[in-house]
Amino acid sequence: MSKTEETNGILPSSSDEPSPAIFTSKLVSPIHTFFAMIIWLGSVHLILLLIVASFLLLPFYQYLLVLGMLVVLMFIPIDENSKWGLAIARYIYKYGRGYFPATLYVEDIKAFNPDQAYGKFYLLDPALYVSGKK
Repeated sequence: MSKTEETNGILPSSSDEPSPAIFTSKLVSPIHTFFAMIIWLGSVHLILLLIVASFLLLPFYQYLLVLGMLVVLMFIPIDENSKWGLAIARYIYKYGRGYFPATLYVEDIKAFNPDQAYGKFYLLDPALYVSGKK
């Protein structure tokens, strides 16, 4: 077996005592965080409000027209290179994560090899996954 297979990609620490490290998320403006959450999660609530309001306030055939329009809008392709869409996605990603603060405690930072990829990641809220290109 090779050295990497024996240690599972983790390098042994040079000293006997591990060196702890703490990484915390950056603090962002609560006002920006609030608006990012409104933009991100408010769209779902706006669509639900539109469906309920059209059901209660419009005749049935117009309610079906609203539902049909929403279905048609689901199948329109999204321009992934839209500058406006990417700007909104970056804003939500930058400030929306301030609502979910995270702290990472590492017992022995020297045990990690910077050239090795580690595959464990726990996502507590799957709605938080917003992909934005930089």
